[in-house]
Amino acid sequence: MLESKFKDREFLSRYHLDVKLLNNYNFTVNDVIPVRKIYILVTNKGNKILKKLDYAIERLEFINTAMKYMKDNGFNQGINFEKNKNGDIYTQWRDSTYVVMDLINGRECEYNNPLEVAIAVKTLAKMHLSSKGFKGDNWSKYSNLEKAIEEYEKNLGELNYFKKLVSSYENKSEFDELFLNSLDKFISHMARGVSILKKSEYDSLCREEDNIAICHQDLAYHNILIDNEEAYFIDFDYAVIDLRVNDLCNIINKVTKGFAYDLEKVIEIIENYKGTSPIDSRELKVLYGMLWIPEGFCNLIKDYYLKRKLWGEDSFSYKLRNKVENLKEKEDMLESFKDHYNL
Repeated sequence: MLESKFKDREFLSRYHLDVKLLNNYNFTVNDVIPVRKIYILVTNKGNKILKKLDYAIERLEFINTAMKYMKDNGFNQGINFEKNKNGDIYTQWRDSTYVVMDLINGRECEYNNPLEVAIAVKTLAKMHLSSKGFKGDNWSKYSNLEKAIEEYEKNLGELNYFKKLVSSYENKSEFDELFLNSLDKFISHMARGVSILKKSEYDSLCREEDNIAICHQDLAYHNILIDNEEAYFIDFDYAVIDLRVNDLCNIINKVTKGFAYDLEKVIEIIENYKGTSPIDSRELKVLYGMLWIPEGFCNLIKDYYLKRKLWGEDSFSYKLRNKVENLKEKEDMLESFKDHYNL
């Protein structure tokens, strides 16, 4: 927790807060409050969020276009960018780019509360339905369609590269030892996932509009807000055009890791989704393959060896130990998942 707060403070220190920046908007700011990696602006026109972008304006335009498309189709539970006095959804100030959004009232979704998870999953299905037909012709850079198998095989190659590299270290850290001792099992899981996807109708599904959606891709509990029995999604920084089961896999992994990958929790999530938007057996087969992919493990390894995150050694080791300890439980769940859905 302290490490997370330090990381947020470090990110907030990169903001160039100035009255001149805020004067670009048609509201008066009465107070500024830091929260996580953003600032809440208390204004005469309601509370807003000020966010410093760490990605290209082109991605922002994609996100904004996707949000507008879903809103036009009746989905009002996403984010809304505020235009500045020039009519732009972003403001450039001192070599940085900022956006302002309406603050969504609500509490962070409790993944240990089945009622809130059900609300979130049903809303996710509504979001996917509202994005049906979104044309990604101009946004091919932000489409993951037909790319999953290639990406997973690339990750396999990277893991083997890190294995050779770390094996050559004369003095190995605790994380190095944990990585080497557990790697083969994770590689086995990834190879199985790739094999399942190659035997599935993954490529065909990627060419069928009904299965394609704007996917959030980062369905952590703090990116879903609950208010008056409604769920709202925020932080679409990683949004892509993809098969909707990509998001379903993401939320299953996020929720069930706290329940020892209990199959009943997985079934509840799928059934709640299906209650709003039916899923066929082909999609379940692709979902099954995706669930075998240890994406969290791959990201953690790259975060550590490529120094993408500034966490401490103890924190990295703790996260890796946790993934290793949960591996057998997830494996057992997936075998039961296969039997339950006759895959």
